[in-house]
Amino acid sequence: MVKVLLTEEERATLAGRAVASGVSLQRYLIEAGMSGSVGDGAARRRAERELTQSRGVLRVYHRHGRRTLRRATRTAGVQALGRQSR
Repeated sequence: MVKVLLTEEERATLAGRAVASGVSLQRYLIEAGMSGSVGDGAARRRAERELTQSRGVLRVYHRHGRRTLRRATRTAGVQALGRQSR
């Protein structure tokens, strides 16, 4: 027996996908896992984190201008677009 702990959001999303596929949630999880089509969760979470950080930098630029963007990117260790490292 295998037990999987899900957040309510994860459960709702998976249950919706299972219904759309015409199978139970348990069968959906088994078929997804056995098919090998399930993506690398760690890579997806890393990409989501990077996207969130990028949005934050762009939000700072939008609100405060180029000078603040340069400070924010230096602080975050990000090279500003269009600039070469010196």
